Amino acid sequence: MKRNVVIFLIILILFMLIALIAYLIYYLQTRMAVGGTASSVSDMTENAEKKGLVAEKRKQRLEAALARSA
Repeated sequence: MKRNVVIFLIILILFMLIALIAYLIYYLQTRMAVGGTASSVSDMTENAEKKGLVAEKRKQRLEAALARSA
């Protein structure tokens, strides 16, 4: 009887360890994903502002290049 309890505890601990490792892998993949989605409205706003700034800078560079070439 005692041997069965020891085997049960070993299997239970291994199962919990595998579940913990699987959860950590899932967590890291969702948090570290490249090009992942924004997690909140403020993140979406910041991303939109950054994209707007990048587009504005590109426009200014293009206009400057066109002015120099003309």
